[in-house]
Amino acid sequence: MEPVKKTEAPGYYQVIRFPMDLKTMSERLKSRYYTTRKLFMADMQRIFTNCREYNPPESEYYKCANLLEKFFYTKIKEAGLIEK
Repeated sequence: MEPVKKTEAPGYYQVIRFPMDLKTMSERLKSRYYTTRKLFMADMQRIFTNCREYNPPESEYYKCANLLEKFFYTKIKEAGLIEK
């Protein structure tokens, strides 16, 4: 939901070169940063990828990233924004 805090995830910013979070995406939406669907989708995908890169596969975070990614793409397809 928000940028990762260094105190909560030691070494995160050494592992993750391009952090992304939903708060930043919300701010980008408000400022009209997303001029294409591709930009929006890339940031969303970065959240999932970063989560899986930093956290071990057996962690709740990793599993939640997989679930959220699946949900996201299901909704995007249902809305007709990408091909099924």
